[in-house]
Amino acid sequence: IPLVYLVEGPLEPALFEKGVRLVLARHEAFRCVFKKIAGRWQSIPSASVNMRLACEDWTWAKGALREGFLNDALESEVWEPLDPTTRPPFRLRLLRFAPDEHGLVFVVHHIIMDNWTVKTFVEEVFEHYGDLIGRGSPTKPEPAFQFSDFARWQRTWCGGDGAAEQSAYWRDRLSGARSIFAPVGGAAPGRAGFTTARVGIEIAANTVAALTEAAERRGGTLFMALLTLLKMFLAARYGVHDITVATPAANRARPNTGEMLGLITNNAAIRTGMPPGGAFEAVFATVRDAVLDAYANQELPFEVVTRQLAAHDPGAAACLAEIYFSLVDHYEPEVTVEGLSLCRMDHDQEISTPFPVSTAEMMFMLKRIGGGVQGSLLVKPARFDMGAAQELIKDFTAMLDDHANLLAQRKALE
Repeated sequence: IPLVYLVEGPLEPALFEKGVRLVLARHEAFRCVFKKIAGRWQSIPSASVNMRLACEDWTWAKGALREGFLNDALESEVWEPLDPTTRPPFRLRLLRFAPDEHGLVFVVHHIIMDNWTVKTFVEEVFEHYGDLIGRGSPTKPEPAFQFSDFARWQRTWCGGDGAAEQSAYWRDRLSGARSIFAPVGGAAPGRAGFTTARVGIEIAANTVAALTEAAERRGGTLFMALLTLLKMFLAARYGVHDITVATPAANRARPNTGEMLGLITNNAAIRTGMPPGGAFEAVFATVRDAVLDAYANQELPFEVVTRQLAAHDPGAAACLAEIYFSLVDHYEPEVTVEGLSLCRMDHDQEISTPFPVSTAEMMFMLKRIGGGVQGSLLVKPARFDMGAAQELIKDFTAMLDDHANLLAQRKALE
């Protein structure tokens, strides 16, 4: 997964490298290699930090030339394998564009990262750097909880009453769920391969504002409003009225997990009935309640939910993640070092083609940018050719605009 940040302001590369090394020393997830021992994969943390961060001279790259070469560099980084059996699966590069302008390239394997982890990692690096340029020592206390602690806790918890209660909830909630798609070429849904095609999505700021306001007035969020309208759209398009959509859950409710680095994001399957011709208000209430219930039961690992469900209802287990929906709206790092600013740099989205490796038939990967929402729909070419995928997004965004206008008009009449 490639991430590129623009750092504006004076930066001392040697101290920045030291800040990175301090973060690596604090968090074992970024010092681990993965080995198969007695037939089981295990993470093995190193006791030392073996990492150098050279500052590469890119002062020759200006404007469009910089953008082109940066995209080429990122493409090379993405396709260069990360072997987690021999070294921690991430790479960092620091690019010097000008004396007060640098690029930070962060390529990381999904096995050790989620959005929360990336945000915390980058913020801690700059926090340590801020301490170092002040000629002081790092002031951040050692983390109380490492990823291995979470893994041990989770294994124990999965054998207890809490897991049994959540297992019963998911079995009751998801039994009987079925795919909304017909088989393609004899392949069952979710078995059409791993290859994905990408179509861009852009939702206008005025639409986002209207949907956010409508959701908040009804005790919900923009995520819930978009998920509601996605389900309404799919129900109308495919003529089905029982739809399950998988979505990520941060899974950080437990004490001490807030500053822990590592992949602990879980998936939650949001299943709702869709009454034919249902109004937004009624469907939104159903989706909102289903999301809240799912998040209250988010600690049981999704693979456990799927495995247990498959034992008595394979059809339901097979369709849980055929539609995936994610909206990221609060995971950009915040830097508080005086004189420095940090922002995500734009780059060619096509270089992200290897991500994600998934059997989902369609994945909506969205993020808040300014007042609007942008992102991608990733689909299986075996089901959607590019023209069909583009038409689907065109129709979906038109529906969002129409409902946003309608909701705004109703509010004006109140």
